[in-house]
Amino acid sequence: MRDKTTELVELKRKIERGKEKRSQLQGQRNALMKSLKEEFNVSSLEEAQTKLKKYTAVVKKMEEEQAQAIEQLRSKYGLW
Repeated sequence: MRDKTTELVELKRKIERGKEKRSQLQGQRNALMKSLKEEFNVSSLEEAQTKLKKYTAVVKKMEEEQAQAIEQLRSKYGLW
């Protein structure tokens, strides 16, 4: 009987630790979602991913344009 009681007590502790961890993770998730809303005006992860893809493409295009402009300047002025 002692073994079953000990086992049940241990299971109860594990369940409680799991509940605490879940609560902590939910709090972290809520804080991150609030941050996304405040900083980037998005309400979901899907919306954030869409914006990220859009802005990544914009940055890539700007980098390409910058590289072209630098190359034009190098050619024009005989640099490197």
